[in-house]
Amino acid sequence: MVRAWTVRAGREGERESVALEEGLVIAGWEEVNQDLSEIRDREQLRALLLDIYEDYSPQVIANWTGQLWRFREEIAIGDLVVMPVTRSGRRRLAVGTVTGPYHYRATSAPGFRHTRPVEWKRSDIDRDAVQPDLRDSMGSLLTVFELSRNNAAQRISALVEQGVDPGPSESTDDRPSIASPQLLEELVAQSLDDGEPVTLTVRELLSIWGHTRRWPSVVQQIHGELEQRGLSTKPPFTDGNINSKITIVPVGTEPSAGVPVPKVTELPDEPSPEDRPVTWLVKQLPSAETQLAWVRPDDELSTATTRMAIDNFSQLPVLDDEGRLLGAVSWESIGIAYLSNRAPTLEHNTAKLRPERAI
Repeated sequence: MVRAWTVRAGREGERESVALEEGLVIAGWEEVNQDLSEIRDREQLRALLLDIYEDYSPQVIANWTGQLWRFREEIAIGDLVVMPVTRSGRRRLAVGTVTGPYHYRATSAPGFRHTRPVEWKRSDIDRDAVQPDLRDSMGSLLTVFELSRNNAAQRISALVEQGVDPGPSESTDDRPSIASPQLLEELVAQSLDDGEPVTLTVRELLSIWGHTRRWPSVVQQIHGELEQRGLSTKPPFTDGNINSKITIVPVGTEPSAGVPVPKVTELPDEPSPEDRPVTWLVKQLPSAETQLAWVRPDDELSTATTRMAIDNFSQLPVLDDEGRLLGAVSWESIGIAYLSNRAPTLEHNTAKLRPERAI
């Protein structure tokens, strides 16, 4: 099955001319002056990069390992490759077919040695001819990555033959439901130019993917999405509370791109979920001065439901005028109350409520 890939020609397009004129895609990484065809497996490649870039974060090394391994091993002969082209001052796309295995050109200049031969089919496709979902997928900060969503390979093949992207099929199940992940990526790319890092709360990061809790499956999904885009968070978004601030940092840009790459002291490796201690530091807890949220028994039930919906609470304490806890109102208790009373009130149900486990 034919797959589709993007291989960038450098952040400033410095490898475009050589790639188009000599029928190549070129991976970069000018400090890696070793033939990667001699590497046995991915772990040996990682060890090589650790030796060359010993001061860089383990997350950066892991990302670079994945990109170079894909370039050498996973891109197959016959696969389609897309290269963004900017040398004419207009944003174009070059599309070709990979015609051979990885080749190390030892006599070429550093940064031009890791290559794959390509037969370029077109080099003048206007980016506007590509539908937004596929165009957004091409916007990753990575140098080497696969275009796998929404029938990408078939659509790129149509681009070559017809010059127009037919768009995703109606049967595609993995179409992005929101554009926010792409917007986040664009903001990070812009921050590389203006020097202002992208900072947001853990809650805001989760909302980008439509989540409100850091369930294991959610953490795994967001980790994977960030990795595909060459991004990480500092500190890890699994630390702290839901309102903790995190900075989005690029970890996938190649070392010669002129982008500051996190060092090992700045972005240490993250422990696996199994190794993560089940502990909290006092500084990770919400401030004790945070105003308590509650309702009184004579409040309207809508007061409680509105507050719970706005602040994403699962329950609220019910306090009397002297601040004594009478019980709690939760979504479950509200549902049960409506089963027995068409117009339930907090005052009517408080005695029946009991505090539940906080989420």
